[in-house]
Amino acid sequence: MFHREGTMSEIEKPTILIVDDEKSIREVLGKILLLEQYDVRGAESGEVALALLGSKPADVVILDVRLPGMDGLVALRKIKETYPSTEVIMISGCASLNDAVQAVRLGAFDFLQKPLNRDRVLSTVHGAMQSITETCPHCGGHGKRKKYLGRR
Repeated sequence: MFHREGTMSEIEKPTILIVDDEKSIREVLGKILLLEQYDVRGAESGEVALALLGSKPADVVILDVRLPGMDGLVALRKIKETYPSTEVIMISGCASLNDAVQAVRLGAFDFLQKPLNRDRVLSTVHGAMQSITETCPHCGGHGKRKKYLGRR
């Protein structure tokens, strides 16, 4: 959806999945993250996000709490059960403190309130990328994945 061809191989580019029912939020975040050299995909629901993750896992998921169909907190639980090394950043414009606490208990890396601040989003994504320590499947399990953290 947002992928932009670049000079780096797909193995080196971290993947971010943006899950929000508001197309404008997905597009704005996608443009910001593309400029930082991330491989970005979008989904409008928790169900679509899980299907996309099944075909190509993401390093980081930016997930809205309020979604049609599957609630964001339910999607968070399923993502962390199936992809425990994927970091999830929760976002919401109307979530309660209880939602934020529950999200963190379920394994969310962080919780951001809308309207989203560009610098805060980038700082949080950068922190989530730094926390990833999964073993590289392309290295035969012998090395850590090379992290590309975008332009800094």
